[in-house]
Amino acid sequence: MNAYRKLVSLYHNASIKVKLMVGFIGVSLSLVILIGFIANYFFSSAIEESARESTLQAIRQANSTVDSYIQNAENIMTVLASNRQVLNTLKSSNTDQEENVDLLRVSTGNYLASIVDGFSYFKGIALIGSDGKIISNEMYPSLSAPLTNENWYIKSAANPKTVIIEPMPVDRNLTYYNPISADEIISMTMSISDPSSGSVLGVILIDLDINILGETLKNTRVGKNGFIFVVDQSGESIYTPLNKVVYRIKPEWLTKNDTGIINKQISGEDYQLIYSKSLYTGWKTVGVFSLNETLQQVVNFRYILMVVLVIAMIMVGMFSMKFSTGLTKPLRKLRGLMKQAEQGDFTVHFDTRYMDDVGQLGNSFNAMIVEIRHLVELIYHQQQQKRSAELTTLQSLIKPHFLYNTFDTIHWMAKRQGAKDIEQIISALTKLYRIGLSKGNEVITVGEEIEHVRNYLIIQSIRYIDILEYEINCPKEIAALYVQKLILQPIVENAIYHGIKNRTEPGKVRLSAFIEDEKLIFTITDDGPGISKNRLDEIMNQIQAEENQDIGYGLYNVNKRIVLMHGKQYGVSVLSVEGEGTTVTIRYPLIYMRGDIDDVQSADSR
Repeated sequence: MNAYRKLVSLYHNASIKVKLMVGFIGVSLSLVILIGFIANYFFSSAIEESARESTLQAIRQANSTVDSYIQNAENIMTVLASNRQVLNTLKSSNTDQEENVDLLRVSTGNYLASIVDGFSYFKGIALIGSDGKIISNEMYPSLSAPLTNENWYIKSAANPKTVIIEPMPVDRNLTYYNPISADEIISMTMSISDPSSGSVLGVILIDLDINILGETLKNTRVGKNGFIFVVDQSGESIYTPLNKVVYRIKPEWLTKNDTGIINKQISGEDYQLIYSKSLYTGWKTVGVFSLNETLQQVVNFRYILMVVLVIAMIMVGMFSMKFSTGLTKPLRKLRGLMKQAEQGDFTVHFDTRYMDDVGQLGNSFNAMIVEIRHLVELIYHQQQQKRSAELTTLQSLIKPHFLYNTFDTIHWMAKRQGAKDIEQIISALTKLYRIGLSKGNEVITVGEEIEHVRNYLIIQSIRYIDILEYEINCPKEIAALYVQKLILQPIVENAIYHGIKNRTEPGKVRLSAFIEDEKLIFTITDDGPGISKNRLDEIMNQIQAEENQDIGYGLYNVNKRIVLMHGKQYGVSVLSVEGEGTTVTIRYPLIYMRGDIDDVQSADSR
């Protein structure tokens, strides 16, 4: 007891340097011992849980991959079941014009072959009519017996609009021109019904290549040497990799539940099997990995951890004196950095190699500075993303606006018997949407934007053939400049629908592009009824409003997109004289190269 009191008294009377050194070594040793116990107690289960979670993640990915293959094939079958050419081919069996029927069947066969060429995992597609005839470029009946007597045909015909999946079909009266084995394919069938009568016209059959599926699943890793395989509802294998373990896994292990985790000993080694059932196909994807291998990793890691902890203890003992001696210097440095941070400099960083009180305080300071800097950057990026999202949303509202009216025009013209007009309007529509999509580019040349409007006016001039005239003026040097796409067509659309549409005599829309005061200017003029002064004031107020009210997509959204991208000095203005017409002016910056738009945007934001 006296010895203890002497030690306590000696400690209290010692210098601060000794106190710091003793305290630092004591805390460090305590941490090392605590870490060792925690690692020994928890690390084994943590590694196993990590392996299990990794396997579950791989299984979910594999399920998603398998489902996507099946869903893509089902979507193709649904499209074919409603395809006019396919329906006409199946209905044409009773016609007397055999030559036309043969041409139609050949054309349909080529159409099916083009689909097979577009999907690497499609082995073949066949169309079997109710008369037993087959259309396919990849397969043919191996026997003379009618295909309508096949079980798969009868089953599909009896279940309209239902996709039936049969892995590795056997005893099927179908042969490929390039022979393949039944265990290399997954067969999918669906009946085709007459839309008018509901009677079954035939069956679509698509064979999927299991090898393509296997190549995808083979690259999905489970642990270090684990693997994945797929079984159907009864436990029969659909895909199994070349592995000596998989053939010793009994199907009844996997059929009790939809999902599960089981441990089994196979060939004297412990394995964990994790399986999950796909809600779409009903198949089960199974991941298998060795528990012995996982536990060995735990043992190896534990040895490494012990070596690291011992080294850390030695280093703490060696440098504790230096840490305590240099304590005041890092304190002064930390104080100076804090003053810099108070003045708004968040690039400061406290460098320390020690874990004493000062080091921990410095690390906390660094974490705080990093967090503040991260929050500042996060707010900046959020504002940028919000701006980008607003642009994308506004543009997406404009893109489909013309679709309904165009299809209505095509429908209206179809009632007439002028095939050339229809060909012209469809050609213009195709160009309209090709430029509108622009391969995903949000910025296009003025020439492309003008061409987009020209095709729109071609369509509308056919629709309003007696009352709509138009004129476009755009010099070649201006056509090479760059603008946001879809800023002219909504304005031209407004000019037609509000200025020309209700006229009883011909009216004209003029589109001009020119440069004025170092700005790109577009004017869209119509000679319609014009706008009253009060209404014009309302329109201009609504264009500048934060949210669109009742002026439609055109004026507000075009102005909003330009302002968001380039600033308030650009945008849309309207001038109108009641009874004489209306002119809409768009002011836009001069952008000579596609990449310059970021520089213009940055300059405008400043």
